[in-house]
Amino acid sequence: MHTLRRIAVGSAFKVGAALSALLFAVLGFFVVLLPGIFGASILGALLRDQGGGGAGIGFAIEAWLYNIVAGWIGGLEVELS
Repeated sequence: MHTLRRIAVGSAFKVGAALSALLFAVLGFFVVLLPGIFGASILGALLRDQGGGGAGIGFAIEAWLYNIVAGWIGGLEVELS
């Protein structure tokens, strides 16, 4: 068994910043621009139809995007013992 002792702050910052930028670039279009162009009714209709199972899908998308970002700039640097 291994214990995660430390995560490098610099690598966590790089990965987090890149992942946040990518998520905003993809999702920001739907959250910011579409309601401004077509009105808030589209966003309301989309959110109203969401069930409780959407969180798992969201986590899977975030993991997929993390793998893309980690391939571009490197993953998290960790110290194991």
